[in-house]
Amino acid sequence: MLILPPLDCVAAGYSALVQQFDLKCPLIAPPSCVHHTRVNPSGTTLDDRDGRVWRLFGSRTAIENTVLGHIEFALKNEGVDLLVLKRVIGRVGLDRLDQALSTSQHPNSVYTRRAWFLVEWLTGEKLSLPDLDRGNYVDALDEEFHVTAGGINSARHKVRDNMPGTPGFCPIARAENCRQPLLQADDYRTMMSNALAGQPESLARRALSALQLRDSQASWKIEGESAPRDRLQRWAQETAQNAGRELSLETILKTHDKIIEGERFINRGFRKEGVFLGSHDQLGAPHPDFIGARQQDVERLVSDIVGASKVMLDKGYPPAYIAAAVSFGLVYVHPFEDGNGRLHRAVMQQMLVQSGAAQPSALPPLAARILDNLDGYANALRAHDARIMPFIEWRPTASGNVGVTNDTADFYRYFDAAPGSAFLEDQLQHAIGVDLPRELNWIASYDYARQRIDALMDIPSRQASLLISAILQNQGRLSGNKRKNMFAAMTDEEVSTVEEIIVEVFDIERPEPQPAADASLSM
Repeated sequence: MLILPPLDCVAAGYSALVQQFDLKCPLIAPPSCVHHTRVNPSGTTLDDRDGRVWRLFGSRTAIENTVLGHIEFALKNEGVDLLVLKRVIGRVGLDRLDQALSTSQHPNSVYTRRAWFLVEWLTGEKLSLPDLDRGNYVDALDEEFHVTAGGINSARHKVRDNMPGTPGFCPIARAENCRQPLLQADDYRTMMSNALAGQPESLARRALSALQLRDSQASWKIEGESAPRDRLQRWAQETAQNAGRELSLETILKTHDKIIEGERFINRGFRKEGVFLGSHDQLGAPHPDFIGARQQDVERLVSDIVGASKVMLDKGYPPAYIAAAVSFGLVYVHPFEDGNGRLHRAVMQQMLVQSGAAQPSALPPLAARILDNLDGYANALRAHDARIMPFIEWRPTASGNVGVTNDTADFYRYFDAAPGSAFLEDQLQHAIGVDLPRELNWIASYDYARQRIDALMDIPSRQASLLISAILQNQGRLSGNKRKNMFAAMTDEEVSTVEEIIVEVFDIERPEPQPAADASLSM
């Protein structure tokens, strides 16, 4: 891919490597360039030729115009981009990188050690360099650029391995794309505890149960589908049960089986052909907006996601990061013919529980939140889709599908998890801090209204519920039709009193009745 820097500038860091080796892969961070003459240019510039934003560095910026020099510049000024690094390693070869690292003029520098560690970490190969016997440990991921957590010391490199995953799957969240530090599991537990504080246990159970059923319904609605109430209830129960299980290939396959239960035309198990999201033209040719991983890569990628999830949990990454990285990773791979979105949202809940941020019996209503914020959800998904689509080579198949013709597996291994993490964090806070208290308040109001109605008149429980619903749906008034067809036995005084009870308890602002038209007026 040809990346041309702005006029009077030369590419530096990852953009220089992409340009030098014509790498066909996206950049995660804005590309960097060094100005030929200006000593202190402003921080960024917009290139009018392609609309790309570049980070500008002054002409006195120290940078060696070598592969290792650009890698070290990138690690210092741009952070870690595993996709570009892996492609560079593939082009340059380990022998050349081994020689460059072995002859480095500053072998103990932070960025040389990081480069050495990342080359060995990504490839699983040990270079000829001897183990370091001194030096302070540095993090593999710099918190200046990335969301980070704890790590494991690599004595050989004097680098703390805080990578959020494995070489097979390691989405890294750029800190600049997260609007605020991500909350930890304790923060979410405190929020939930505060939301339920002082509430009777029976009321809390009812509220959480109602939200979970609504969440189950929302997960179908997001896909433009519906399901019978009994199936929604089973899915709510399955989501809660699955959330308490450790993520594995087995649990993923079993959960997917529950999603496609009763579907005659959907094959079980990982898909055996390509998949895309988009449309077809009048002749049946595909027009993809997004293309999932190649079918031959699916099982390996899903297995790598499972393995990486354990590393994220062990290192104590924030719950929203873990849930987003794993669930968005799965939906990008799109491992099944159908049901990938519902699986992705179930896995969100599963990872929140596994990270200690939630309990199976008290899952936050994430699908319902997503349904209320579909634009934000789509933006979080497209943040990665838009980056990789220009680099996926494909051809239409005779069946109207797509066949990918280049190796795309790494596009689904390494991506910026920040957009999904930030979106999910916002939805979590709203679900716990707003939706749950609102549901608790509604149920408490309903119970109080029922008590007052029961004290007013002797009415069967089911009819009392229908009466409250009918008045709530009509802005605090019982419509004439429903009174005639369903509540004809009620007196005018009873109707008026019940309406006042509902208005008062649920704090409804009723519209003023419109004055009747004066029949004596004429044109």
